[in-house]
Amino acid sequence: MLRGFKLIFVFSTVLIVLTGCASSPTYINENDANQEQSSLTTDTVYFKHDQIFIHSPPSCIAVLPLYVSDDKLAKQKISATQDILTLTAENLQHLRWILYSHLAPFPYRDVELAQVNRIVSSTDYSQKTISNIGSVLNCDALLIGKVTDYHSDFFGFYSQTAIGVELKLLRAKDSLILWEARHVAKSHAGSIPITPVDIAVGLYSATENVSEQQVIRVADDLFRRLLQTWKTSPTEPTEGIVIAENNKFPLYVTAEKLFLRSGPGKKFKAMDVLNQNEKLALLDDKSSPWLQVEMADGQLGYVHAKFIAQSP
Repeated sequence: MLRGFKLIFVFSTVLIVLTGCASSPTYINENDANQEQSSLTTDTVYFKHDQIFIHSPPSCIAVLPLYVSDDKLAKQKISATQDILTLTAENLQHLRWILYSHLAPFPYRDVELAQVNRIVSSTDYSQKTISNIGSVLNCDALLIGKVTDYHSDFFGFYSQTAIGVELKLLRAKDSLILWEARHVAKSHAGSIPITPVDIAVGLYSATENVSEQQVIRVADDLFRRLLQTWKTSPTEPTEGIVIAENNKFPLYVTAEKLFLRSGPGKKFKAMDVLNQNEKLALLDDKSSPWLQVEMADGQLGYVHAKFIAQSP
């Protein structure tokens, strides 16, 4: 019995160390030398910007392919814990799509990812390459990103999913860094197994925390937090979309992946992930450019009008 309590105590200690305190992230502006940085805070968003980004922002932003800082991230780790996340080329593309979707509320003209892909053949982002890409795309700023963390820890009754990136917004003509930020978003789940019920609940929660949908939610939190350090864009009118009276599902998702959010804005949590050409019914457009929609299964939520059309 005593040995069992010792094991529970050890597991509890490990769980507390791994999870830390659940709280909103701390934002550290590295332009401000007087801002205090707590050594106890692990959930931190670091950012800084050039004054040009504030006083003379770009008119266009293109999202270039993400790259990996360490080849080991692209392989499953072999350790005492089970790492079930693998950073594949497809997952890199999904992360890029999520980042791209977060640009929608901002007043900058963007370039479709497919168009960027036709121009960019590698992630060798030298100053000359950046200048050439900007010239061909007719875009004055390019957003590049490096994935610094992509892993999960699974202990049976506890799991952690972590995704980290470093982003830089470069002025195309001279590669001046207009803005840069870094952050690691994490999701924890599980419980201390004391009773048989705790074991079942802990196993279920820990398993769900490393599901594909949860990984997407962590990535959503990651990019939402990073881009919150930009200025919020003014509300833009919704064009070309009207509420249909007869056809209940007249709208279609145009993006490869699109978040269905709990409220009209990217600050609201993603409740579900919609696929391209999925049908939606428009219920309300009063929060333009965010639309309240209904899914075919009756679920309600909000999507950005930029990724919705009246035909597939």
